[in-house]
Amino acid sequence: MRTPYAPGREFLRFALMRAACAAVSYGLYLLLLRWTPYQQAYAVSFVAGVALAYVVNATLVFREPMRGHSALRFPLVYVLQFPVVWLLLRLAVEGLGVPESIALAPAVLIALPMTFVLSRRVIRGQPG
Repeated sequence: MRTPYAPGREFLRFALMRAACAAVSYGLYLLLLRWTPYQQAYAVSFVAGVALAYVVNATLVFREPMRGHSALRFPLVYVLQFPVVWLLLRLAVEGLGVPESIALAPAVLIALPMTFVLSRRVIRGQPG
């Protein structure tokens, strides 16, 4: 039996799982730096992070079965998220004078609701 839809709890699960996925991706990046240049370490950790995010979002956040069509569409969420976060990051650093070392966190947090909605639509197969 499916639990009643609770968007607040679902968003909280999403935020917590996003943080966990980010930590795992960053840990992988740091590990890979021992053997590869930073560009390769970032590329591998980014792709692994998107794959992990799909599995976690489908199974733990939205509690949906993993499907081929949603797995193939899921990376588009991050293709759309990237320019939004990039623009927010640039605005924070260049426009507001936020230090580069901390500016990414608020940019990602601001984009989090958009990422949540897009992820839910892709995983649940809802029209965009």
